[in-house]
Parts: sequence; C-alpha cells; structure tokens
Amino acid sequence: MSDSLKAATNWYAKLNADNVTETDRHAFQNWRQASEDNDQAWQKIQSIAGQFDGIAPTISKATLLTANQPKSLERRRLLKNLGIVAAATTTGWLTYQHQPWQTFTADYATQTGDQREIQLADNTKIILNTNSAINIDYTEKSRTVILIKGEIFIETGHGANSDLSFIVQTKQGDVRALGTKFTVRNNGNYHTVAVFEGVVEIIPTPTVTLTHDPTLRVNQGDMVTFGEGYFSQTKPLTPSADLWVKGMFNVVNMPLKDFVLELRRYHKGILRCDSNAAKILISGAFPIKDMNALFASLERTYPVRVDSVTKYWVTVKAI
Repeated sequence: MSDSLKAATNWYAKLNADNVTETDRHAFQNWRQASEDNDQAWQKIQSIAGQFDGIAPTISKATLLTANQPKSLERRRLLKNLGIVAAATTTGWLTYQHQPWQTFTADYATQTGDQREIQLADNTKIILNTNSAINIDYTEKSRTVILIKGEIFIETGHGANSDLSFIVQTKQGDVRALGTKFTVRNNGNYHTVAVFEGVVEIIPTPTVTLTHDPTLRVNQGDMVTFGEGYFSQTKPLTPSADLWVKGMFNVVNMPLKDFVLELRRYHKGILRCDSNAAKILISGAFPIKDMNALFASLERTYPVRVDSVTKYWVTVKAI
C-alpha cells in the first residue's frame, strides 16, 4: 500500500470518528490538495466506501452518530471502516468482493439450520429462518426492517410508535405491512411474500421497470413473487405455508430431488439426491430442526436409503 493510500485510510477513519473537529477537516483538505497522489488516493477510498453503503462519504456533510442512535449502527460503521482499509490494497479489494460483509455487520442473523425469534421495541415479533440476516432501522418517520438474505416471519406489533409505517426493505422492492402477519423470502433473483393476516403492499424499487400498476396489494391468504421487472400472479397459500415457523417442513407429492434441494437450506454440509431416486414423490410433515429424525422418517416411509460419509456429507439413494 502506498504512503498516500495509507494516509487516506487514516483520514477516512478520523473524519468518521465521533470526536472529529473542524481543525481535523481543515488539515485533511490541506493534505488532499498537497499532491495529486493524495487526491487520487482519497478518490479510491471514496469509491470503495461507496460499495459498502451506496454513497461515497463527503466531507462537507458530517456523518457523526447522534447520541440516540443504536449501538448497532456504530458497530456497522466500525466494521465498514475496517473493510475499507482492508480493501484499499489490490489483494484486499479482490478479497472484499467475495466476502459477505452485510451478513457480518447485520443486527440479527442465523446460521444454516438455525432459527431465531426477536421482539422489537414496538412489540413486533420477527422469526429468522435458516441462514438469514436483517438490519433494523427504526426512526421517527418509519419502522424499517432490511432483509439482507434468507427468510423472515413478521407479526407487526402495536406498542410504541406502532402508528408509523412498517416496511421490509429488499433489494428489489419494499413490502409495506398494513397490520399483519406475513413472510418475506429472498430467493436471490426474486422475493416471495406470503400473507397470513391483514394486507401488505409491494412497492418496487425505482430501478424496477413495470408495465402495470407499480404497487401490488396482497391480501390475507395469498402469496406472490416479485423480481426486477415483474410480479407473479397472486395465488392461494397452502395451509402449511408457515409451518417452518414451528420447525416443520410440509410437502405434498414433491419429487425427492426438489425435496432434497429445499432441505439443503437447513442442512450443514453437503446434501445430495441420487438420480435414481429423484422422481420419488414425497408427502408429509418433517422436523427441520432434527435432520437425523427427518432422514430416519424418510427411510421408514419411502424406498430410500440415507448414506452418510459424515453428518456433513449425506446422499439420499433409492433402494
């Protein structure tokens, strides 16, 4: 790392510190204007910083935390700054691009096979499914939950500030709750919303181009998927659509190949389906929190054998 780049990373940390002064800002401007190398180094730090939060930091506008902001924001900012320093070298930048920074800095997260229930200040209940992560952004104007990855169940609360809008923010659009119980699942290129009580509205992000009404209303008992440029047709929920909240996975006539593919979300390690067993149809309710019990149930009920090299490498085969 060049001396200018080292200095730029130090200036970035100083200017985003809680105790930054006008003297510090003036000294920074003098440093930046002292050489072309300094200016180019700062521009690189700004570019990298923009990859973390969508905007490059500006010196004309203070970015200090106020006393009433949650400590999680301070933690996220600290980790972001550390990531910027690491990414400033060529090797560090390549490493950064393949790291799940958002998950590391999330307010709440679960690992593969785990679930977690939290209750927010307004009595909203959120259950995170396997391998999920969210940030919480409650302000004086709105209550926002940012879905980074995975799947969440939400039962909106009626406590303090419950009159404010409640929004689940995804990379493809916002899901606004109108007093409700619902789930949102991030499937990568699209999201799925299922409504169990009340109503939600889906508002696509400005980058999404739609050929019809840009807001979709989803009523109780319905589900819909949406992605960049489209909404699916709403369709009725299956009676067991929220069973995962209770630690169960229910299917009806699902090919074993698809069944195993869904189970991979909950299994720690490699889970495979032998091609000879792929078309066996599976029905029933299975405990997703106990993979050994689930595999035993499969073997008792269907013509399959579950082979495991270790508990982290499992193959389901036809008998």
